Amino acid sequence: MKILCRCSGRHSPPKAGGYVGFANPLGGAQTSTICGNPSCDNPALVWMDDDAAAAYMKGQRVFAGPNNFTKVKVDNAGVIPINQFQPQP
Repeated sequence: MKILCRCSGRHSPPKAGGYVGFANPLGGAQTSTICGNPSCDNPALVWMDDDAAAAYMKGQRVFAGPNNFTKVKVDNAGVIPINQFQPQP
């Protein structure tokens, strides 16, 4: 199960890694979930692979990042498929 936190601007969608969609972090634009790109401090979406999206569909809302450095909680609005992503300016 993989997640990746990236802003909705120039760092989304991820180009590799098998991510199939994203969920919004709890708190929306006021979230403390920040883009993982070293040059960016913007709020992030939580990108998910198939396993994470399946866990979401079963009710999981808290996901651990790599090496358990942090966990993020997502909202209940659903996983939005990657082909429905709309970049933000």
